[in-house]
Amino acid sequence: MYFFYASIIFFFQTLTLQPRQSYKTISAVFLIFIITITSAIRWRTGTDWKSYHDFFYSGGGLSSYLSYYHFEYGFKIVNWIFFSVFGSYSIFLFALTFAVITLKIRTVISKPYVLLCFLAIFGVSMGDLFPTRQALAISLVFLGAFNLSKSNFKSFFLIVILAAFFHKTAIIALFLFFVRSLSVLQCIFFSVVIFFVTLGTIYLVTDYGLPMFPVSINTQISYYLNNFDTKFSYFSISYKAGLLLYTLLAVYKVKDYLDNFELLSIKAFLIGLILSPLYEVFISSEFNRLSIFYTSFEIIAIPALFYYYFIKRMTLPAAMVFLFIIFGFYAARFYFHYINYPDLYYPFETIFDSSFREVY
Repeated sequence: MYFFYASIIFFFQTLTLQPRQSYKTISAVFLIFIITITSAIRWRTGTDWKSYHDFFYSGGGLSSYLSYYHFEYGFKIVNWIFFSVFGSYSIFLFALTFAVITLKIRTVISKPYVLLCFLAIFGVSMGDLFPTRQALAISLVFLGAFNLSKSNFKSFFLIVILAAFFHKTAIIALFLFFVRSLSVLQCIFFSVVIFFVTLGTIYLVTDYGLPMFPVSINTQISYYLNNFDTKFSYFSISYKAGLLLYTLLAVYKVKDYLDNFELLSIKAFLIGLILSPLYEVFISSEFNRLSIFYTSFEIIAIPALFYYYFIKRMTLPAAMVFLFIIFGFYAARFYFHYINYPDLYYPFETIFDSSFREVY
């Protein structure tokens, strides 16, 4: 199944070279349909399957769902609505996946590199085939950032707050309001400031307790610190350093082509690239749950830079070579995601052929 999915992605990626935008838009809509259907029919496959599935079918009224000890209120309410109206987890998965992928692609649907964004999603987040509540929060942050780039500040704040009702860590995306007015180099300094703000907040919460933070957040922070160690990986740091250098070099070469949203996405991605290893090495590997709201902008930043820096300037044969290169890069990213948790993703079971394996 994954090979078939990769083949479809690669085929549509080549349409990036097609000058007519209407072809790319139609192809993007088709890919959204394929991804949504594939995710909707999966069974016992993907991240946190059991907890999400069992919560959906827990039943009872709204108060019963809201009283559940885990998950944010927005996610609880959505589960209650879909269970009460449809009673089908597959329909819920369809709606969740559709929302996650559509909210992202909606921000770049008119861009010539829109199909490259699907390739980045394939490598960065397993093609959005296995969305979680955090994935929905990230997609809402994308929509909020898009509104922020249009100077629609009220919509930005409301959408990010809504995202926090699906995953509370989304609140860190409010920093994008300040990122908007920073230069690329200032963003590097700003990312270090965010890191020390996080570090200071953790210290105050764990050592003194802060009344402005809900008990659940204090408990969650303590849980992450006590159960997930710091992590140092030469490979991870080298790979992120390489992406950082490429992004810094490319952004100044193509800055005349970039609109406000593309530039905001690149700056957010740079901040995430710096925050991610700092969190892993000095706090806890699980604190990448915070930096992911910035690193996720890779699916806009890298395709935009790649298209404007390479494809837009090249002849057709040379552009095809570079398309193979970026496909290989994200195919490798997908593979490394896969081999880290093979029991979650293989075999890809569906509602038509489930063997009812043990899952978690």
